[in-house]
Amino acid sequence: KKRSCRDGFHWYNNNKCGCGCRKNRRKKRKTPTKAPTRGRPSLRPTPSPTAPIKLPPVFSTPPGSIACPTIVGKTISVTAGYTASIVKSGLLCTLVEITNTGLVIPVGRSYSNYDWEPAAGIYAALKWSCNDVTCSVTLPAGKKFELETFYPPQYKADDVIARFLQQATFGITREEINDVKSLGNGGIEEWADNQMNSVPISSHRAFFRRFLTGSHAAPSEMGIVTHPCQKGTHYRMHAFSGRDFKRKVQVKVLNNGRIMLSIAGHSRAVVDSLTTKSGDDIEDGTYKICKRPNNVFLDNTSKKNSRLSLRTNKGMCESIRINGKEGNTRVNYDDSEDETVPNYIINFDKLTDKNSKIIPVNTEFYGGLGKQPAVQELILTDDLFDELPNVCESLPKVTGNPDDPVFAYFNDQVWIHHPRFLLQNNTIRAPLSDAGGTLVQLSKQTWRKPHASMQTICANTPRTFLNEDKCFLSIDENICSKDKRPSFLIPLTHENLRKMHTITDEYNEETRYIYAVDGLRLWKHRRIRPACKEGLTTRWVKNKCTGKLQPVANETADVFKFLFGESEDINPYVTDILLPKKFIFKCNEADMTRRGIEITTDDGTCYKHVHPDLMQVYDMTFWARLNTHPGNSKTRNPIKEFAEAGSTTLIFPSWH
Repeated sequence: KKRSCRDGFHWYNNNKCGCGCRKNRRKKRKTPTKAPTRGRPSLRPTPSPTAPIKLPPVFSTPPGSIACPTIVGKTISVTAGYTASIVKSGLLCTLVEITNTGLVIPVGRSYSNYDWEPAAGIYAALKWSCNDVTCSVTLPAGKKFELETFYPPQYKADDVIARFLQQATFGITREEINDVKSLGNGGIEEWADNQMNSVPISSHRAFFRRFLTGSHAAPSEMGIVTHPCQKGTHYRMHAFSGRDFKRKVQVKVLNNGRIMLSIAGHSRAVVDSLTTKSGDDIEDGTYKICKRPNNVFLDNTSKKNSRLSLRTNKGMCESIRINGKEGNTRVNYDDSEDETVPNYIINFDKLTDKNSKIIPVNTEFYGGLGKQPAVQELILTDDLFDELPNVCESLPKVTGNPDDPVFAYFNDQVWIHHPRFLLQNNTIRAPLSDAGGTLVQLSKQTWRKPHASMQTICANTPRTFLNEDKCFLSIDENICSKDKRPSFLIPLTHENLRKMHTITDEYNEETRYIYAVDGLRLWKHRRIRPACKEGLTTRWVKNKCTGKLQPVANETADVFKFLFGESEDINPYVTDILLPKKFIFKCNEADMTRRGIEITTDDGTCYKHVHPDLMQVYDMTFWARLNTHPGNSKTRNPIKEFAEAGSTTLIFPSWH
């Protein structure tokens, strides 16, 4: 039955939906509103800029040439089948092919009055010939081509800087934007130059390593774990952690009727009752932890999602009740049962000012919804080796064996060692002098029979363009290498380099292409320091002087004459000398920034300052493979050509 509706609603009657009052729909206005619109901006771009744009100068169109359209959205057809001469564009202008199906295929583009350049794809090999004003290209016949112009987007100064910093940094900050703005019109260029030449390199990896505190049950290939007495190590309250997932728990009823829960024969907890969630008793036996354990449930404080699940004799993964409560349990042992007492116990209650040296950590992760943070994990804020020397020294240097953990007393509660991953400071600027050799030896001292997965590997790395400036030859007694060291030394003469190539080729191994690199130029590398830089080792070659360079001052010549006279370098190809810091002789001020200088000693030998890697020996086998060097192909391999011609010297190309 129709009834009246309140204002803003109308009556409707629909056989499918029934009847009732429905809110009135707003009708679209046929005339523009007087007030500013508050809706969303239009999705389509405006056909022309809303404000004047400073555009590059426009070239006049020579006779017989085609200019890009000056109106955005308008296209100009280019006849195919002949050589078209197209004027360079101050704005972004594109040349595209329009297929019969309407598909747009890029052909080329020009912007900021630069030469036309081919687009990636099927037209990438198209040849363009350019002069000062136009570029010519021969377009294939039977196709349709068009030119179209695009206006550049308008950015505020802050937007331009932010866009650049987004590409050049790990993230944008307002402070960084203001710093670039303060440098003026050339701020971006000056900022980039400063970053490349003055600011030390930074990396996300180094930042991550510095603050990493991940838990590790035992040493691994990546490194060792924290000692129980070491600053930064953790202790936890719950008997089983996520690291015990998929491990087997032994359940055993003790003489006093209590139940011991252990892993690998070492007790973790002693409980009064152990049942499934449905109430079935867990009998003596071995059960696999089938879900990742988490924290202990503590009344009124912790989260209620405490969990410990075992695969029972029914073959099911069932949640376990310990002492009537579902979930994980506290670490504890029974003094009356010797087999439950741990092998290693530290009494933190004997420490002076213990509450400042051992504090709660990660409490926010254990507190329940609407509850106070719960204390289920501790961290050592200081080393305890001096205060507890007997206990700490009785433990192995590398701990973390998950089968035989360390227990601790603190505030009359029992805790279990929860070690953290211990990272060494091994950066490009400060690499480990032993390449991780000390850690490798320590990781072999674990409490059970060493396993390959628990042994740390060497931390050195191959020489690359990123680290070559900081590579050094270590003489540390604990030095280690991923490769076995030879028991003898091989002089890197041209004869021996040639033998390395021929021997590997003869015995059907991968032929090695080992070269001494020549042709490196000082002038191409801004990072190479001048010859007079104190504290720097420089490289020199004998009797290859040109005599065309401006002679150095007498003071500078005296410095290097003395160093050459004292040098014990017997290398027949190059001579390396170190200019000590605070040396008694000083170079002339005019020579302090010079590279490539020539020095003639009193006996007539001429030394020329060269690139520090000149005649350095490299194994180029990787770059001789087909798909590694861009110049390699099935018909020509420029890396192999030197060896195939009988040479052991790779001449660095002059055009590189």
